[in-house]
Amino acid sequence: MEAYIQTAKQLQEDIADEYMRIYPDVKRNEILSHCPGGKDVFDNIEITLKNSIKYKLFSQRILGEKKAILEGDDLLNDYLSTTDTESYNDSLNSAKLCKKLSYFLFTICHNQFSLTERSQISDRLRKHENRLPATSIEIYNLKKNFIDMMHERNVTHNQVLFKVIRHIHLLHDSLESQQMIYRIEYKLIDDFLQYLHKGLIPLFSKSDFKLDPAKTKALLQVIIAIRQRGLELEEVKGSISTGYFQSLANVLAEQKSCLKAEIKTIDEVRKFLLEAAKYADPPESLIKQRDAMGESKFMSTIRKLITARIAQWLSS
Repeated sequence: MEAYIQTAKQLQEDIADEYMRIYPDVKRNEILSHCPGGKDVFDNIEITLKNSIKYKLFSQRILGEKKAILEGDDLLNDYLSTTDTESYNDSLNSAKLCKKLSYFLFTICHNQFSLTERSQISDRLRKHENRLPATSIEIYNLKKNFIDMMHERNVTHNQVLFKVIRHIHLLHDSLESQQMIYRIEYKLIDDFLQYLHKGLIPLFSKSDFKLDPAKTKALLQVIIAIRQRGLELEEVKGSISTGYFQSLANVLAEQKSCLKAEIKTIDEVRKFLLEAAKYADPPESLIKQRDAMGESKFMSTIRKLITARIAQWLSS
């Protein structure tokens, strides 16, 4: 449940960051005092996420729905933040490596890696490469909408609610594109490693073997892309040895492990975000059950499932 608190706080922080970028003369602790509707916006962001917790817990209790794997983590803010571009840039670097790996595997026809397969990968990469900046622009515009609303009076809960839900869905879409790019990278690295171990290393062990120029050029492009990806691999100087290929294999095996962990984490965060959006605007059936139960019994049911800190946050 800590994840819901983090989501509310991170959105408030991102809006504050954007506000200070637009109005650099305003101090952070003075933002709300400068905005007639600032407190209403920030309070209703928290109310939206509090309601999401309540209905989720109520649904788990009454309908027996399974709990999400992710229940809050120190790393969650890295996925909720919309001001840090590190993950965005990492996704684009991943896509660049994917293109070089795909071209190399096509050039050597590894496991009948055909033009059709290469085109399918290119189409998927293009879709998610385009989606990432489009989503980022929409998130940026949404933060400006929040700021515009903070300068208004009599801000309603529903005005904030629908913007928070949209924000959560945009975060989900951005993570979905990152995850898809990482999945493609994982698959292509796996294919490349298979060829490295079964093809290139055994062939390069023969003293008279020479890779033809087109394949050599494609291979060097892959190595450059791996280094640009930020992986710790030495630059090629002179001819490539079997020892260098082994270092390359070790680096890529480690990257596969990192990608596998990252893909799993993103999957958990995406599931959490979908649940947060779903219960922020709960199904009518849940609302009717809550009304039938009564507010006091509804809250009593929820408090049995949460820690004292969350209960205090819900009641504040």
